[in-house]
Amino acid sequence: MKCPLTKTRLNFLICLVLVLVLFIGGRQAYGQTQSGRISRGLTLSTEERSWLKKHPEIVIAFDGDFAPFSSLTPEKVFVGYAVDVVDLISQRTGIKFRVHPDGVWKSLYESAQNKEVDVVAEMTPREDRKEWFSFTEPYIFQSSYIFTKTMDDRIHAPDDVHGFRVSMVDGYNVNKSILADFPDIIPVYVKDTTEALNAIIDNRADLHIGSRAIVEHLIRQHALDNLHAVSLWRKDVSINAFGVRKDWPELVSILNKTLASFSNKEWIALRNKWLYSSSGEAVDSPEMTLNLTAEEREWLKKHPVIRLGDDFAWPPFVFKNEKGKFLGIASSYLEIISKELLIDVQPIMGLTWEQVLDGIKNQRIDIMPAVVQTPERESYMRFTKPYITSPIIVATRKQYKYIDDLNDLTGKRVGTVKGFVTESYLTRDHPSFKLIIFPSVLMGLEALNNGYLDAFVGNLGVVTYEIEHNDFDQLKIAAPTPYAMDLSIGVRKDWPELVSVLDKALDSIGEYERTTIENRWMSVTVYFGTRLSTIVRWAVPVAIGIFLIFGLILYWNRRMDREIKERKLLETELVVARQKAEQANQAKSEFLANISHELRNPMHQILSYSKYGVDKIDKPKEKLWHYFNSTRKAAEKLMVLLNALLDLSKMESGKMDYNMELNNAYQIVNEIVSELYPALEEKNLSIEIKDPGVPTKVVCDFYKLSQVVRNLLSNAIKFTPENKCIEVDFALHQLKNGNGITPSLKISIRDQGVGIPENEVDFVFNKFTQSSKTKTGAGGTGLGLAICLEIIKAHGGKIWAENNSGAGAVFNIVIPYT
Repeated sequence: MKCPLTKTRLNFLICLVLVLVLFIGGRQAYGQTQSGRISRGLTLSTEERSWLKKHPEIVIAFDGDFAPFSSLTPEKVFVGYAVDVVDLISQRTGIKFRVHPDGVWKSLYESAQNKEVDVVAEMTPREDRKEWFSFTEPYIFQSSYIFTKTMDDRIHAPDDVHGFRVSMVDGYNVNKSILADFPDIIPVYVKDTTEALNAIIDNRADLHIGSRAIVEHLIRQHALDNLHAVSLWRKDVSINAFGVRKDWPELVSILNKTLASFSNKEWIALRNKWLYSSSGEAVDSPEMTLNLTAEEREWLKKHPVIRLGDDFAWPPFVFKNEKGKFLGIASSYLEIISKELLIDVQPIMGLTWEQVLDGIKNQRIDIMPAVVQTPERESYMRFTKPYITSPIIVATRKQYKYIDDLNDLTGKRVGTVKGFVTESYLTRDHPSFKLIIFPSVLMGLEALNNGYLDAFVGNLGVVTYEIEHNDFDQLKIAAPTPYAMDLSIGVRKDWPELVSVLDKALDSIGEYERTTIENRWMSVTVYFGTRLSTIVRWAVPVAIGIFLIFGLILYWNRRMDREIKERKLLETELVVARQKAEQANQAKSEFLANISHELRNPMHQILSYSKYGVDKIDKPKEKLWHYFNSTRKAAEKLMVLLNALLDLSKMESGKMDYNMELNNAYQIVNEIVSELYPALEEKNLSIEIKDPGVPTKVVCDFYKLSQVVRNLLSNAIKFTPENKCIEVDFALHQLKNGNGITPSLKISIRDQGVGIPENEVDFVFNKFTQSSKTKTGAGGTGLGLAICLEIIKAHGGKIWAENNSGAGAVFNIVIPYT
C-alpha cells in the first residue's frame, strides 16, 4: 500500500513544482495563461478581435528608472504602477506581453522607433514623437508640488516661493515653467531629483518643485522624513500614455477600450498600492487639491463607497446604455469627482423615480446625480451647488396651432413626468390644465406623438434628445416657459459633510472640462427647432437685417448662375458669354469675400450683447434671461452659416491662403478619427484604417486637408447605422493633368449608410445641395461638401462620390504627391 501512496504524492509534488515554475516564469510574459480570452466586461469589434488573433505576442518596454511607475529590481524584474496596469490589460484582453529586458529609456526609445518594440508603456504624447508613435488616452497624471523641510514655516503656498533658492534638475523641461512663474527665485541646478532633495537637507536650497509621486517615492526610499509637500503648484503638469507603433492603430483602440473598462475601484487600488506619501496618504490626495478640512478628510475615509440612485431614463443628463452602463452629462461629472475624491460611486439600477426618492428618504440611496432643489425635497435631501442649467419648454405636434406660452394651454391635455419638478410647478401655477402624469419623458412624448396629448412640458435637453433618437417626426419645440431646471447633486439628509466635499470638487472642474462634457453629450443630439413669439419680438430687428443680407447674397448668386446658363445657350456668343459669366461669378465671390468684415461685425455685436445680458441677469428663471439666451443661440447658428458661406466665397475668389508643406495624410486621418471617437462610441461604430502599403506623405495644407477628412468622416458617422464599420484605405492613383499623368495618393472613405441615388451622385458637391436620402431636417447648410471640393481643387486634386457595391457611399479624395 505504501508504494502507490508514495508515487501519488511524488506525482502531486512534481505537478505542484511545474505549476510554480510556470507561474514564476510567466511573470514577465503577461497573459500566457489567458489563452486569448477576452473579459466579458470588454467589448471589442470583430476587426479588433481578428487583429488580436493575428498578433499573439506584443513586445512592451518599461522605463527601468521611473519609480514608482516602473523600475527594474536587482532580480531584473519590472515592478510599479504601470506594470500592474499592463498586467490588468493582459488579464482583460488575453494579450501576451513580452517585456523588453533593457529598461534604459534612450535605447528602448530607439528600439521602439525601429519597431523592435511594439509599445512603450510610459510615454508623454508630444508632436515630435507622432511620426513614429500613436498614443492612447493618458493613464498616468503627475502633479507638481512644493517640497520643503518639515520644520520650515516660511513657505505654505505658491505665492510664498518668490525670492527663495529652488533646487532644479538640470535639463528638465519643467524648469522653464517654474522660472516663468517665479522669475525672482535663485535656481540651484543639480544632476537628479535625489540630489535636489539632498540640497534642501544640506541647506543649499530652500525648496524643490517636482512630481509628487516621484518625490514621495524617493522620500520613502531614502528615509528623508524631514521633507514634506506643503502645497500643490500645478495639477497634471505631466501625463503619460502608451506609445504604440504607428502602423498599429487597432492596438491603440483596444488599449483605450480596456483602460476605459477599468472600474474606479481598480484605479483607486492601484493608486493606494503605489502612489502614496511617507505619511500614508494618497499622492494628489483631495486635501491637497481641494483644500479639504480634517473633518472632511476623515469623513471620506469612513465612506469610500457612495450609492447612487436614479431611474436612468433622462438622457442626455442621466441614462444607461443597452449594457446597463451609467452614461450622460451627470456621469461625466461624477467620474471626475470620484477620481478626485478617491471614492467608488456605485449606481443602483432597476428603480423607478418614486423608488429613488423613497430610497434617499430612507437612506438606502446616498446621492441622486441630477435633481432640482425644491422646498418639499429640502425636508429629506440636501443639495450641492447647481452644476447644470437647462430651460423647461413646451413640446407639441407640428400641426398644432401656434402657442406663445403656457397660458395658451388653458383647459388642454398637458403631460409631464410624475415626481419631476415640472409636476409641482404646473399643479401650483396652472390648475386649469388637464394634467396627465407619465412614468417617464419617453412615454409622455409617445402619447403626444400619437395624439393623446395637446402638449408636453419638460426639460429642453431631454425632450430634444428623445425626439431625435426616437424618430418623433411629428413633434416640435413650440414655446418656452418661465421655468428652468438648475440641476444639483442630491445628498441624503444626514450627510452634510458630503455636500461640502462635493461642492469643492465641483468648483475644481474647470471651464474646459465643463465645455468638453457639454460638447460630448449635447452638441450632436440637441437641435433647437423653436419658433417662439417671445424670441421673435426680441430678434425681429436682428433677424430682418440678417435675412435681408442673406437674401441679397442668394439673389445675387442665383442671378449670376441664371446669366451663365442663358449665355451658354447662345452658341454664336459662347466665348464672350463664358468670359462674362466667369467675370460675374468672380465679382460675386469677391463681393461676398470683401463684405465679410461688415457682416461679421454686427453678428459679433449681437453675440456680445446677448451674452452680456445672459451673464448680467442673476435670475435665470426671469423671462428676460431666456430672451437674451435664445437670441444668443440663434445668432450662434447664423454665425456658423455665415462663416461657411464666406469661407466658400473666399475660396472661389482666390483669396483663401494655403500653407503647402509635406504632411503625412495617414497621420491626419488617424488624428481626426481620435478626435471623433466620442461620436463613434455613441453609435458603437468602428473605423478600420487599412495599412496603406503606399507612400502617404503629400504636399498639402495640414489644416485644410484635416477639414476635408473631418467633414467626410463626420458624414459617414452620421449616416452609418449603429454597430457597423467605416473603412478608410489608401491607394496609388494616376491623376490626369492636361496631357500628362501626376502620381497621386487616393484616400477612400466607405460608409454603410443609405447611399446616394444614382441621379444625384454628380450633384452632391454643389452649393446648397443635399441628397434626398440624407436630408434629415436638422438644419444642414449644404455647404460642407462644396467647401471640400474647393479645398481639393486648390490642391490640384480631385474629389468625387460613388455608391458602395454592398451598401452605403464611397467618398474619394485624390491629392498629388508634389
